[in-house]
Amino acid sequence: MTLNSILKEFPNIRLADASDNERILHYYASSQLTSGKQSIFYRRGNDFFSFLKEKSDKYLVFLLISDEGDICGVASLSYRTGYIDGVLQTVGYLGDLRISLNRKLIRQWRKMYASLIELSPSLSETNFCRYYQTALMQNNSHSRNNLANNKISGIQYELLENYQMINIVGRLFKKTSHNFTVNGFNHEEEDDVFAILESDNIARQFGLQIPQEISSRLSRWEDFSTENFIIVKNNEGAIVCVTYYWGPKSSKQILLSDIPLFFKFLNPVFKLIPFIKVYPLPKKMENLGIIYIHQLSFVKDLAQQSREEIMAVILNYLIEKKMNLNMISYCDFEKENLCQNLKGFLMQKENMSLYSVHHVLEDQSIRDKLSKKSSSASFDMSLV
Repeated sequence: MTLNSILKEFPNIRLADASDNERILHYYASSQLTSGKQSIFYRRGNDFFSFLKEKSDKYLVFLLISDEGDICGVASLSYRTGYIDGVLQTVGYLGDLRISLNRKLIRQWRKMYASLIELSPSLSETNFCRYYQTALMQNNSHSRNNLANNKISGIQYELLENYQMINIVGRLFKKTSHNFTVNGFNHEEEDDVFAILESDNIARQFGLQIPQEISSRLSRWEDFSTENFIIVKNNEGAIVCVTYYWGPKSSKQILLSDIPLFFKFLNPVFKLIPFIKVYPLPKKMENLGIIYIHQLSFVKDLAQQSREEIMAVILNYLIEKKMNLNMISYCDFEKENLCQNLKGFLMQKENMSLYSVHHVLEDQSIRDKLSKKSSSASFDMSLV
């Protein structure tokens, strides 16, 4: 069985290649995601595939083609090595799904998608992947109705965890920490840094393979280096937390159809108050300046109060760097809950959900069901 043999059953679906770039960019630019009353547009620079290459060198892009030959849908899957129950496996991410309102194509996509998930463990083109994850906006009723509410026969979306996309747009006041300080990356401490990251990721479903994934990101990601690492130490000089920040630039841009009223009215007022720091208000349908703080890896048994304090320390550190931004973003998972008690920061929140995707067996049980973990699943919002 090969992927091409599966696609033969679906005449309006095929794999994309570099020759499709311009047509995909045109279609992608015309589509949007809707969250409440606001639409979010994504642009992919001059090369649709460049953002996928920042995710991984293993990916697939599917095109849905109308009978007239027009692109009416795009979907991508990317693959990497990750931890499932502490064992390294191939893991996949389902993203970039855009489908126009065409019932024939939607029916074909659902059937092909179900076949792909079912047969993926036997396909070399999917790197024999058994484990997939994807994220959905809770306010995106179209995606939830068509995907997460299990309307595709043979597929089930299992909720891994809900989270909030926290967007920091400014700071009302700075509360100084007397317990923790931010330090830069020191190559003499590299083993300790990677040990903390590795220990944390082994405990997560879909955890990253450290240091191989970090090495890949240092080579793949635009304007990413060890200077992006944030090392937090306690008063004894011991490393207690490791993370890093980054955001795609030329490979992906985000544009908003409108700016929330809260920020429209209060941003000019805040700028007049000297001790309040606010990022410039993003302009409608212009590139949003954003960096993402990746999941924080803590040493074991660190108290929740200390974790929340460290989150504030990291945010203060990044705000003081005076980067050309509109916001700093972080995925705050329910189990981690690092941002709910933040004081002194101006923020906007978006409710999201992270799912694993499974084939449904004949007895209606799901294949490759994941065990529950005390740690949140590994997830990089910067790569969505």
